Amino acid sequence: MKRIKELLDKDDLINLINQTHDKLSFVDTEYVYRVVNDAYLTTFNTTANQIIGKKVWDVIGEKPFYEVVKPYIDRALLGEEIVYEAWFDFSTASRAYLIVQYRPVYNDDRIITGVTITTTDITERKRLEEEKMFYEKLMLEHSKMAQLGDMIGMIAHEWRAPLHTLNTYLLRLRTESNPKSEETFDRCESLIEQLSGSIDKLYAFCNDDETLTTIHTSIEQAIALLHHRIRSERIVIHQDIADSCMFSPHNSNLLHIFIILIENAIDALQACDQSEKTIHISGTCDTHQIAIDFRDNGDGVSADIIEKLFRVGTSSKASSGHGYGLYFAKKIIAEYLHGTIDLLDSKEGAHFRITIPIFEN
Repeated sequence: MKRIKELLDKDDLINLINQTHDKLSFVDTEYVYRVVNDAYLTTFNTTANQIIGKKVWDVIGEKPFYEVVKPYIDRALLGEEIVYEAWFDFSTASRAYLIVQYRPVYNDDRIITGVTITTTDITERKRLEEEKMFYEKLMLEHSKMAQLGDMIGMIAHEWRAPLHTLNTYLLRLRTESNPKSEETFDRCESLIEQLSGSIDKLYAFCNDDETLTTIHTSIEQAIALLHHRIRSERIVIHQDIADSCMFSPHNSNLLHIFIILIENAIDALQACDQSEKTIHISGTCDTHQIAIDFRDNGDGVSADIIEKLFRVGTSSKASSGHGYGLYFAKKIIAEYLHGTIDLLDSKEGAHFRITIPIFEN
């Protein structure tokens, strides 16, 4: 560094640090900006005069400063070099995924005078990586579903004949038995009918065909897959969907959307104090489109993330969320179903609406 100082004057050094796309800044021991490069200024759409001499929290916002940045600066001021990456929500700039490096700066007497902060924006790379992971997972799920469909097909074939035979035996026994046994036979026949119906539903769910299904059926399939979570949280689901709302089950993307929205509602209800937890799912259709509403009576979506709710990395969950679900839901609906998903105003809980073009023969 001393050799560089000997070769370059101050203006040359400033020009050098302005050549990088990384955001560079120097913060003193009082959390005051003393140096920033052009890339840093561009990020916050401001000038050096509006940053130099200002406290860090006045520029990036108090919440990200106290919750994320300050603990790292404090560690660097104690002599530690730190590198980490995370999503950042700025009050005056767009949300970004950054790699941040903190290094202590020493004077000639080996006393720390501040911290250099180098920030590399990899938001686009992170988004592409997450999209790749999501689609790989989606392809794997489709492959598993196809294999499951083959297995269910074999089970259905193996079960139908024995169930039919068992039902025939029960009918014969009913004609030969005491009238007092009628209730028992009714129960047996009901169980056989239930088993047969379950097999048929599983077979229809796991095998893509070209027949139409109702939105109500797809919702039931999503609820069945999440049955254990719904039951463990004691959530009651109400449905009001017109039977005329039809869709092709060959496109399983809609099922994934239903699962995402129901899971989001479950998470919201899990975190709230409602004594009666409910999810309302309603749907209407006309000659042009289908509209499906998902509403819960949880605590709703906090105001600070409403505008960026469908952006990559945004999560309404305090700690466990990764912020991918709604982002990918919106992407799938737009790109594959040619529809929209919106968060609507609601006096209670969260209210999402999916709108998709109606299926046409």
